[in-house]
Amino acid sequence: GAGGKGGRRARAAAKRRDEAAVAAREAELAAGDTLPESAADFERLLVASPNSSFLWVQYVAWQLSVGEVEAARGVVERALATISFRSEEERLNVWVALLNLEHRYGDRASLAAAFARALRHCDPKAVHLRMLSIYARTGHLEEAEALHAITAGKFAAAKKVWLRWMEGRFKAGDADGARALLPKALAALPKRKHVAVITRLAILEYHNGSAEQGRTLLDNVIATMPKRLDLWSVYLDQESGAHGDEAAARRLFERATAQRWSTKKMRFLFRKWHAFESKLGARGDTEAVAEA
Repeated sequence: GAGGKGGRRARAAAKRRDEAAVAAREAELAAGDTLPESAADFERLLVASPNSSFLWVQYVAWQLSVGEVEAARGVVERALATISFRSEEERLNVWVALLNLEHRYGDRASLAAAFARALRHCDPKAVHLRMLSIYARTGHLEEAEALHAITAGKFAAAKKVWLRWMEGRFKAGDADGARALLPKALAALPKRKHVAVITRLAILEYHNGSAEQGRTLLDNVIATMPKRLDLWSVYLDQESGAHGDEAAARRLFERATAQRWSTKKMRFLFRKWHAFESKLGARGDTEAVAEA
């Protein structure tokens, strides 16, 4: 009868409205005009971008935000089953999301298991460094120190591993401990990496330790390699920066510009010096730079 036909028409119209609403929502999400707000939103987006670790990790975070820890673990497993093996960086991001999840919501055993799995499936050095970042960010200094020792044992020829350990000790307030790592690092690293490590330790000294110690390290470096303008530049940046000393910076600019350089390099040094004096305002001695 008529009622049946009218009911069918109403249902069809409602279905069209629903489909139009879904299409509009998909368009909004795809355009990035709106954030996903439900599991259905994420599922729609993932159909279009199944290899996007950014989306998967956001989905994990959303599940956690609504208190669904098990569902979040499920999303991680789906992501790892879905993302192409060729997308190593994308997969690593998902493993890191799992490490973060287990560190915050799991226990020691679940974190250890996640870490062991990640090591089997990703570049082990990258996994170690990401785990160290998680410990550093959350203030778990003892765990970080223990893992640093293991990481340096496994990847002794990696400069970044030693530098991160030094940085970690400085942040933990153990400046002497950070300094004690330098001879160990130099013994383990190839010679070509030595200057970079010493220079980086010097910068850490200026920012977290003792400017005097930083000065000594950089003095030794430029005494050994006086023609490396990049090293002079690092030293000048530290001495003329917030953690340096105004008078020492001026003496260093005088020393640097007394070296024999090409016109181009000399111009670079004078520009740097002029910027330093200008920044000091009334105390700055821009005339001295002009005369020099």
